[in-house]
Amino acid sequence: MVSRFVISPLDVIKIRLQLGVNTGHSVAPGKMLWTTVTSLYRNEGIRVFWKGNVPAEYLYIMYGAVQFTTYKATTRFCRQNADWIPDSFKLFIAGSTAGFAATTLTYPLDLLRTRFAADSSKQRSSVIGSVYRIHRAEGVRGFFRGLSPTLLSIVPNLGIFFVVYEQVRKVLQRAKLDTLPAPEVSAGFLAGIVSKGMVFPLDVLRKRLQVQGPSYVHAANIQLYPTSMVRFAHHIVVHEGIRAFYKGFLISLLKSGPSSAVTIWTFEKSLLVMKYLQSTSIDERLL
Repeated sequence: MVSRFVISPLDVIKIRLQLGVNTGHSVAPGKMLWTTVTSLYRNEGIRVFWKGNVPAEYLYIMYGAVQFTTYKATTRFCRQNADWIPDSFKLFIAGSTAGFAATTLTYPLDLLRTRFAADSSKQRSSVIGSVYRIHRAEGVRGFFRGLSPTLLSIVPNLGIFFVVYEQVRKVLQRAKLDTLPAPEVSAGFLAGIVSKGMVFPLDVLRKRLQVQGPSYVHAANIQLYPTSMVRFAHHIVVHEGIRAFYKGFLISLLKSGPSSAVTIWTFEKSLLVMKYLQSTSIDERLL
């Protein structure tokens, strides 16, 4: 929850750049990041940097719980029942499965977060009101717009993330480099950057498809695109060029590295605390 609150401004800026949403001035790919930040602040105020933070907090809490539970369960299953699979591929399978489960179950919250963050109007919308409007205008399917490119990006993203994380952490633990932070922090930071960099174009497609609902495009002045992922990607290449797939890439790296480091470090330390509490309670019962 704390890390989500801290990185929210970076997330809003990234989404605006990915969508090419009007921020009061035309945001060309080569313009400095500072221009975008000042434009957002000048036109929408300081609160713009936390637009969509409520559904995002729910998203992160639920996503993290499902992701790490699934990852640990799948890893345990692979180790016990698939000795013939290489260890690196086991990690990839576990990470991909965790990403698939967490993304599918929490996707409506991700869609709400994106629409709130992309809305350049100064009107405030409640989560319940937005859910009602989407359901009325788009039906249940409206909550899952852009799910296909999301799964195509998240599944390999988390697969790559956990492979890089586990391998780098082992190397750092063996090297015992005192100049670096805890192995979990450094490994999580590097894994977040590598995995995000490899699947970023699909993330751009996901964000743009998420705001294509009829209950949203007209109110938020969002451009309407083809709904087919392939035709949509072709449309972007023709009208905006390949560089459009990397809009917001720098800010995404600035966000994903620290966010991954904090998340993974907290996860590992929480496990140690729970193991300690469990062992203490068992000893007390034995006494």
